[in-house]
Amino acid sequence: MIKVLVAIDQANLYYQLKDLGKKADFVSLRNILVNPQEDRFEIDTYIYASLPQNNADGVIRWHDWLRSRGFVVVSKRAKLLPDGSTKCNLDSELILDVMEICNEVHPDVVVLVSGGSRGRRKYCF
Repeated sequence: MIKVLVAIDQANLYYQLKDLGKKADFVSLRNILVNPQEDRFEIDTYIYASLPQNNADGVIRWHDWLRSRGFVVVSKRAKLLPDGSTKCNLDSELILDVMEICNEVHPDVVVLVSGGSRGRRKYCF
């Protein structure tokens, strides 16, 4: 049995897919990545997602929905910047948590899901 750990950077993936005119289906994505039909066992799937400064109720309900589907949701409050925009970096937490989990449970496969852009080129990985 192959042990699989998945960690998803929700914000990067969301904005990347939005730019491509698509939406994320996290349940389907997890099923594709873990693929239990091929003798794989999901250790856990972590989703790193920010909590906005306002309208947090909708986001909290969405986080609860993800948890009810078996995801582990890691979140922190976004910071309000002087120009009124918000920023929340969970990249470091994601990497540090994955390293810690790997030391504890020794997965055979680790899948990191994110997205971004460099100039005009868009990518998801």
